[in-house]
Amino acid sequence: MSGFNYEEFDQMVGRVERLGADMDRVSKDVLNAGCEPARQAFAKKIPYDSKTPRNKRRHEHARKNIISTRTKKSRSGSKYRVIKARDETFNYLWYREKGTSKMEARPFAEAAYKAARKAAVGPMKQALLKALNKHLN
Repeated sequence: MSGFNYEEFDQMVGRVERLGADMDRVSKDVLNAGCEPARQAFAKKIPYDSKTPRNKRRHEHARKNIISTRTKKSRSGSKYRVIKARDETFNYLWYREKGTSKMEARPFAEAAYKAARKAAVGPMKQALLKALNKHLN
């Protein structure tokens, strides 16, 4: 899986920087704008067992426990957030994705990733344009 193509964002960020904007604040706003739509889109693609009654389940559904981390900074200096299951309780998803000797694989991660990426781009662009317009006026 590849990450977002940020060339378009880089050009817009360069324009905002030339206007004297606080880029730490702008990048935080842009990440925050895209994070929740991405988390929701990712969660919709997570397998969900609606047939098992709530009182018979051994654990909660992973779909209801998808979170996004706080903003982190990579070694190269770029900022990012991770969308993941809350804890190790949901390691069964790995078996669902890869399969076992008795169960064939039912991949979902690629579709979830693509849905999250698609859902995040629009709000992130809007937040960046909002910052750009704020500094133009």
